[in-house]
Amino acid sequence: MSREVSWWLDNRPPGRLLIALTAGTISWTGEDFDWAVTDSLSPELAGRFRREPLWADLRPYAGRTGPSQLGDIVADLAAPVLGVDKDTLVGEHVRQRRRTTRLLVSVVAALCVLLLSAVIAFVDARRQTEPAERQTAIATSRQLRALSEAALPSDPRTAIGLGLAAHRLYPAPESKHAVFRALAGTRYISTLGGHRERITEVAFASPGRLLATAGADGLVNVWDLTDPVRHKRVAGPVDVGIGRIEMLAFRPGSTLLAIGAWNDHEEQLSTPIVLWDVSRPFAGAHRVYRQPGSMTALTFLPGGNLMATSTTDGNSPSGQVHLWEVNSWSEARDLSFRDSGQAGAVTSLAATPDGRLLIAGTGEGDGDDISGTVTGWQVRDGTRLRRRGTVRLGPVAALAVAPDGCTVVAGGQQRNSDGVLTLLDISNRDRIKRAAAPA
Repeated sequence: MSREVSWWLDNRPPGRLLIALTAGTISWTGEDFDWAVTDSLSPELAGRFRREPLWADLRPYAGRTGPSQLGDIVADLAAPVLGVDKDTLVGEHVRQRRRTTRLLVSVVAALCVLLLSAVIAFVDARRQTEPAERQTAIATSRQLRALSEAALPSDPRTAIGLGLAAHRLYPAPESKHAVFRALAGTRYISTLGGHRERITEVAFASPGRLLATAGADGLVNVWDLTDPVRHKRVAGPVDVGIGRIEMLAFRPGSTLLAIGAWNDHEEQLSTPIVLWDVSRPFAGAHRVYRQPGSMTALTFLPGGNLMATSTTDGNSPSGQVHLWEVNSWSEARDLSFRDSGQAGAVTSLAATPDGRLLIAGTGEGDGDDISGTVTGWQVRDGTRLRRRGTVRLGPVAALAVAPDGCTVVAGGQQRNSDGVLTLLDISNRDRIKRAAAPA
């Protein structure tokens, strides 16, 4: 304390020193402090003042820190510095505070008036624009309903979506009835997803509860369609590891799924076939087999444990048909039966419901020089096939056998590039012939 006081006295005039007494005693005798009584000042101040210096007695406020006490303390210190008495200084402070309060109240009131005016203007603007917005919503909803009705015959899914959008935009009875009409006018149920690229093949497991889907992304999904509206995925998406999948087939009456990839690379000598029991997780219920050549089609023969596949080897335009004995996903073998007398690559396979006849469709040629056949084999001894006849057509791309096992539908192409469906009569297992035209 003495060092600070000495510095002030050496560098500042003593008259500018303001003393605040918070404890102890200060006594002035007329010419100097009474140092016998004064015990709160530094001895450095002895003899420094010609008259009693300004000092404030703050001892009454010791231990009190409320706003009123603080104001008194500040007034006691500031009044001597400003050269006014304490009462005058306090009065000026009160006037300034009142002036500031009035100004603040005025600003707040003005802001409230402006806010109220803005709210009133906004509400009025909304009232003026609501009729126009309502008319716009009605007109747009009508346009969406018209588009929904136009799209219903060709694209029911889009039609239903447009109807729902119209109803959400303007929920009137007319838009609600439009949605009901779209639902009643279509057999669309739902949409299945689960693939990143286009779907290349689908297959139902008899009696039709399970559906397998495969895509160019190499993924397989299995769906439970017991309730088609609330379908659920029971397996997948599973990457079976064979690339783009082109063939799927369930063994009739079971959950065993055969998965094949179309190998269009001549330098590869075999094509993988995956057998998977979809009732179990893929990791513990599948096995990969190799099929010599590039596989083009596969199917199961009902009523037994035979699977038929077709291949080409890249060196010959003729295709081959192979028989497999499949007892389970982990137990399958090639029976080494191969029929290579096909005129062109086998493009599709189908079997009759009793599993006694296998049908193969072929196609070859390019441009105007194109041809194809449909050939039937009868199953013999459960392990061999006997050729039962061939019908020459244009290139065959798809085959289907009627549930009664007496008619085959062959879908293909004519020389003029038009698509054509041909009905074949297989009621006589010893021969295949074109179905007779209706009278």
